Amino acid sequence: QDLRRLGDLEGERALALFNHGREDEAERVWLSGLAAYEAAGALAEQARTLRNLTFLRRLSRDERLTLARRAVDAAVVSGDPIVEGSARHQLSDQLYGAGDIAGASEHLHLAVALLERGPESIGQARALTSAGRLHRVLGRPTESVTLNTRSARILERMGYLAGAAQALDAVTRALI
Repeated sequence: QDLRRLGDLEGERALALFNHGREDEAERVWLSGLAAYEAAGALAEQARTLRNLTFLRRLSRDERLTLARRAVDAAVVSGDPIVEGSARHQLSDQLYGAGDIAGASEHLHLAVALLERGPESIGQARALTSAGRLHRVLGRPTESVTLNTRSARILERMGYLAGAAQALDAVTRALI
């Protein structure tokens, strides 16, 4: 329990550092938290931390893909569908960026289904926005509009108006 709490504290500290542009320090703190979670056998928390590490700008695409895959592996074993959905969404985004549209689509389909098992969330809405982007790129504007509209409605209900505006902008792009 103490190791899990240490991991939680390190995760919060790392996020604050990351949000203030101190990525090198954030990475060191996230890795410290990850070690605590590994020692505690806290798989869901390991998955969240590995996912967070993929946002470090200094990492190569291959490093991000490796971390995202590790996050999915830990999330699957954890049995937490929301954590798995979040990890799969991040892996999907990394695969999309690497040009692997089929892989991105596979993981994103699973991510959305898993995230929809829980209550509406910003993570669920973001996965819907990513799915909308994927459908737009694949030449399916109707599906893109539907997914991005759903995302915007969730974000609006949650009071995240900047995210809702982004999703509505994606609707416009799908229609052009």
